[in-house]
Amino acid sequence: MSLVRSDVSRIRSLALLGSYVPRKCGIATFTHDLRNALASQVGAEHTSVLAMDDQPESYPYGPDVRFQIRAQELRDYRTAADVLNINQIDLTVVQHEYGIYGGQDGAYVLDLMRRLRMPIITTLHTVLTEPNRGQRRVMLELSRLSDRLVVMSHLAYDILHKTYGIPHEKIALIPHGIHDVPFTDSSFYKDQFGFEGRKVLLTFGLLSPGKGIEYAIRAMPKIVARHPDVVYVVLGATHPHILRHEGDAYRHSLERLVDKLGVREHVEFHNRFAELDELVRYIGAADLYITPYLNEAQITSGTLAYSVGAGKAVVSTPYWHATELLDEGRGRLVPFHDSDAIAEAVNALIGEEVECAAMRKRAYLHCRPMVWEEVAKSYLQTANEINRERASKPRVDKHPAVGPEDPETLPGIKLGQLETLTDQTGLLQHAIYSVPDRSHGYATDDNARALIALAKYQAMRHDATVTPLVMRYLAFLYDAFDREAHRFRAFMSYDRQWQPQGNEDTHGRALWALGQVTASTESDGVLGFATRLFGDALGAAESFQSPRAIAHALVGIHAYLSRFGGDTHARRIRKELADRLYDRFHLNAKADWPWHEPALSHEAARMPHALILAGQWLPDGRLAEQGLRTLQWLVDMQLGDDGTVSLLGNAGWLDSMGHRAHFDQMPTEAMHLILACTEAYHCTRDRAWARRARQLLNWFVGDNDTQSVLYDNKTGGCRDALHADGPNLNQGAAATTSWLVSLTTVHDLLTELGVSDQEEDGAAAEVEIKAATVGEETGESTKPVST
Repeated sequence: MSLVRSDVSRIRSLALLGSYVPRKCGIATFTHDLRNALASQVGAEHTSVLAMDDQPESYPYGPDVRFQIRAQELRDYRTAADVLNINQIDLTVVQHEYGIYGGQDGAYVLDLMRRLRMPIITTLHTVLTEPNRGQRRVMLELSRLSDRLVVMSHLAYDILHKTYGIPHEKIALIPHGIHDVPFTDSSFYKDQFGFEGRKVLLTFGLLSPGKGIEYAIRAMPKIVARHPDVVYVVLGATHPHILRHEGDAYRHSLERLVDKLGVREHVEFHNRFAELDELVRYIGAADLYITPYLNEAQITSGTLAYSVGAGKAVVSTPYWHATELLDEGRGRLVPFHDSDAIAEAVNALIGEEVECAAMRKRAYLHCRPMVWEEVAKSYLQTANEINRERASKPRVDKHPAVGPEDPETLPGIKLGQLETLTDQTGLLQHAIYSVPDRSHGYATDDNARALIALAKYQAMRHDATVTPLVMRYLAFLYDAFDREAHRFRAFMSYDRQWQPQGNEDTHGRALWALGQVTASTESDGVLGFATRLFGDALGAAESFQSPRAIAHALVGIHAYLSRFGGDTHARRIRKELADRLYDRFHLNAKADWPWHEPALSHEAARMPHALILAGQWLPDGRLAEQGLRTLQWLVDMQLGDDGTVSLLGNAGWLDSMGHRAHFDQMPTEAMHLILACTEAYHCTRDRAWARRARQLLNWFVGDNDTQSVLYDNKTGGCRDALHADGPNLNQGAAATTSWLVSLTTVHDLLTELGVSDQEEDGAAAEVEIKAATVGEETGESTKPVST
């Protein structure tokens, strides 16, 4: 049983979905503050917003907003999902409140979430204890589609578990963020608003009838009687939705109440939406904050969090968030609808300066973990936990690319993407989607694999039209060879400047490519060129110490010797390298860990492949036996009984302690397993190895952990990697060449087996293997040179 490695990829890009400033609502402010905090961790250029619009004329958003969604337009949600998927965003953070999304009970957002490939964290701003049927359905579907539901209070956590049956592991408790403001005396800010010498009571936020401000106003006569210097400031514009449907009736009713009670000199209405800088100064000027809300079922309050976080004394009704945040003497709670209790609590706090100061300090210190920077870190830590979970238990790709109509029929060989990535210099390393990305230049490894793919292709098809590509890749290898260092250089920039360093692995891959061309080309010019360069480069292999480089070189030498078997120099080097590789296994491999070192790494199947080859042709049965035994071990851990291929991931691979990485899975790993299984069949004539090679090819077309199709039937290319949430959508050189080598190898193998689209004849058929044979597409069949 393997242990999953914890070293997963960090979040490099993310998007937030919700209402957004300059829209005037609490969630818009929350989304903005959270976005800024996350941007400080991830980078502003990698942190974007999808903003919900609730009015036809939209809002004048800033550059933070990447996409706008009209709340009542379902197609906008679907398009937004496409935008996120196409841009390969690592994480989406959804702000949820039933009222900001379209559809019955805000159900339209679910359609967007169903289409997303990446992890989803959903922040719940409303959690109901008595939801209606539609609200319950939406909440349960939010839970199913989200990797985590974030709540901002312990009570909300309990409600989700007890009322909705959502498991604890699906819920994360992350507090409402606050701005990191200093603990200051209120007199520092009072002169900015003309409040010098007065005690300031404050309520702020968008006005609506549920705020209960009338009860605070009714308390004012008793407060003023004890403290005639008091002023109560009601800061905030009327909520836009209330204003749109009811006008300013609520505010006018409050103003009439002020006049009726005769406290006009002690109550001020500041009718505006205060931006952050001004809001911080208002809170700083307050001696006491009042939240007289009328509804117990308020699970979070941003205004309360901001005030307590600034170290303000607070008097509040006992709605859910206040009960929790003001516990342990961090504020005073009063009954709902009770003006006398508000007056008594306010008078006591104003009169008890020592107790009021102690309350403020308790509140301020309690809230330090709630500053936005810490909240952002908690979201990212949660995202990393999700990545680890997805790595150990990946989700099925909800919208896979289209694969072959018949999964048992081999796709045709298409060179379109290979040609697209090739310019006059050679094969470019990377692509953005399927478009060449010139900024990273060229890699010798990629050009070598391209040469191998075309050599195999020409051996099958006798297609002279690809000879110019073969020559271009050969010319690239020729230029890559540093004759002074006798080593192939690894990278060339787009302006044709070589990076000086080379490495043994790159040199080994180049020898593999040159040997493959030598073995299979029908062109005298190509043969002469490849043979000469192979001869120039071969001597350096004698000093190889890297097992991977040795294995690549052995495969290339074998291919070369299949044409020039009498070359004693090549035969001698093959023997030396084969013994060196075998000794690594013989001295270090154990029964429970049949590997030559404590950890597996990339291209692991290449080593047993080389041993199997060398064991046949030296000949030396010990090498072949070691190679077959090791390959069986590698295949067993990556090919399931049901045909699902689960490759080792590159975020840690596998070590002898059983720590296994499941992602990212790379096309090069599938290629080397296919090549090795094909050679195992040639060595043993056991058709089980041929079956495994065919099954491993299906990793590219959907038989993988997320059931994703990596092969692109339109371009003939391959997507770069398989992540826990589906494929990387770029189609670079490493993936595309690995696919082409794999596909041509299996085409060769099935042709060799004499397989057509019909079921194999006779009892020898252990498994039905169907293939579109070479003859179907070209009208001819050839005997391939297998390496």
